[in-house]
Amino acid sequence: MMIKCRQILDLTLKARRGGALVMVVVTTGVASSLGLALLAASTMQTKAGANSASVAQAAYLAESGVNLAMYYLQNPAAYTGAKPDGYFPGATHANLCGVQGSSVTTDVTYDSATKRYAIRSVASVGGADAPVSRTQVAVVKPIPTGNLEVQPIVDALVTNGDLLIDDKMTITGSPGGVRTIGKVRVVAGGRVVGNVTSDDAATAGSGSISGEKRSHAQASAEVRETEKATGKSLLEQLWSALLSPAVVTPAPPTDDTKLVMDIVHHPDLRTYRFKLLLTGTVLTYNAVNVSSTSLKQVTLGPTLANPAGIYWSNQDVVLDETIINGTLIVTGGKEITVKSGLSTVTAMSGYPAIVSDGVISLKNPGNLTVNGLVRATKIVAESANNDGSVEVNGALLLSDPIEPIESSRFLGPFKVTYNSGRANIPGFGMAVADPNSKGLQVVSWSGN
Repeated sequence: MMIKCRQILDLTLKARRGGALVMVVVTTGVASSLGLALLAASTMQTKAGANSASVAQAAYLAESGVNLAMYYLQNPAAYTGAKPDGYFPGATHANLCGVQGSSVTTDVTYDSATKRYAIRSVASVGGADAPVSRTQVAVVKPIPTGNLEVQPIVDALVTNGDLLIDDKMTITGSPGGVRTIGKVRVVAGGRVVGNVTSDDAATAGSGSISGEKRSHAQASAEVRETEKATGKSLLEQLWSALLSPAVVTPAPPTDDTKLVMDIVHHPDLRTYRFKLLLTGTVLTYNAVNVSSTSLKQVTLGPTLANPAGIYWSNQDVVLDETIINGTLIVTGGKEITVKSGLSTVTAMSGYPAIVSDGVISLKNPGNLTVNGLVRATKIVAESANNDGSVEVNGALLLSDPIEPIESSRFLGPFKVTYNSGRANIPGFGMAVADPNSKGLQVVSWSGN
């Protein structure tokens, strides 16, 4: 009996020792699991903290990218990189604001219809394995200075409206071909030999543009850079050399929606100054009022009392095989009609050929050849299928904002060739808005 009790006691002790071992193992396992869980939580918390810091950094850097783009938009000269459209296009910046391993990419586009810039900035922080990125988008509107610059004419054809250039039309410039506030479509064999500066330019079929398609901001910036290099603008140089101060000073342009200025912003050449070649004396003269408005087979030119050969009328004028060696001015919105055979107008150096605030109308088969600057509202065909012709050697300025040229009604050739010597006339230029701004107004601001 004693032996059995001792055996039972030994078995009980052994069982207790086995249970204790199990408890120790279980406790150790639980403790290890808790330790690992706490370590993992701590690691995750550390990573979360670091990730949160990266997210904050990326967000701040994305905003910095927008602010940097706004700075370059207001200070275009500060950005030394390429500006294909005349303004800061965006760029990629590494380690912006001193944040190592970061990159900020900005993209800037301009909407000519709303006159607003859209800025998109994407910032990335961290290594290649797990980068954190944030995007900031802003739309800003320039607050203009309110100033307009009058720039020299550097294009063959300058208008305020849309242009359709077809197979009868050839516009040649060096390098500027066409400049308009509207759209340009070159179709069916029409040609522009030179650049096209417009709101939008496109070709179709066999239509061609040999030069670049550019925005006004880009082209205007190039003109300003040329003016900086040469000091006074060519317009100012010619003005001071020839016409100042006896010409009636025109009012400065204020409408930034017009590239071709209203006629009141050009000098009134009905009173002008002229330098006599023999004596070098500069005297003031008056243009001659045309008594007859039907100039059939008439030749007009310089006289002793009118050495520049400037003639004007405030009535409709008909050119019928007419030759004018000088300038024709038509005021009051009256029409110039070209009929029958060929009429020619050849301006003297330093003066325009035709200045009108009305329409130039071609009867069938009226033919007009002009050597000099032409400024009018529009050129129309009096009847459909007109096989007359227009040829301008100098520059053609048309102010009509709807349809400056009725190209669909012309069958005959329509040719304009830029000639800088004849196009750069004192007081005649293009009204271009100052691209610099007093500031930028934020229209919208969003990020993710």
